[in-house]
Amino acid sequence: MWQVIIAIIIVVCIGIGVAVGKTTPKKTNQYGINKAYTESIADGKLNRSEIIALLKNLPDTFDREKLNMGAMCYERVSSADRVEYVCPHCGFRTLYTEEDQSGAIYNGILEIDSYRRLIGKIKGIEVKLDEREFCAKCKPYVKNPKLALNITFGDEKKTHHVGGISLEDIKFLIEFTNGEVIHTNEMDWETPMVDHKKRLEELLGISEKNI
Repeated sequence: MWQVIIAIIIVVCIGIGVAVGKTTPKKTNQYGINKAYTESIADGKLNRSEIIALLKNLPDTFDREKLNMGAMCYERVSSADRVEYVCPHCGFRTLYTEEDQSGAIYNGILEIDSYRRLIGKIKGIEVKLDEREFCAKCKPYVKNPKLALNITFGDEKKTHHVGGISLEDIKFLIEFTNGEVIHTNEMDWETPMVDHKKRLEELLGISEKNI
């Protein structure tokens, strides 16, 4: 008898759990999106005036103590002591080792695939990765090569070139062009996008006087 009662209770609890699971909406973005974003991206493009509006509307009303402080730092582990870079522009092969500029260039080469993949997540603007400084044929006199971006807005033909970019810069652009108002770095440390407004202006070629 007790076994039957227990079985009935279990079935009822499972049914309630399923019902609650179906009726409880999933929280997709607990911080919301930039209030100027939805209308701006409606046509799939972001022009200069829309970019400026998004920058102007970055909120700073968060309880910063509740933002995620992130995880512990980690160090990249690589099994190779040298890496061959193949230039997508001319096809020339350039060899780099861990000793190049104390490993900074070497590590940059290892990250290029991540740059190429992440750029495709930037919305509304045309962004192309410029890797030519890493090519000994395209840029033979560059001693400290860095990656660059060529950015074009939907309503312009002129391209803005910005050099010395990082993976975090790419993350800024992904989040910003997706209407996000919080930046999350690779350690899951959260900061308001408004804290990075100056860097966004530099990346996008927007003059501070327009904001």
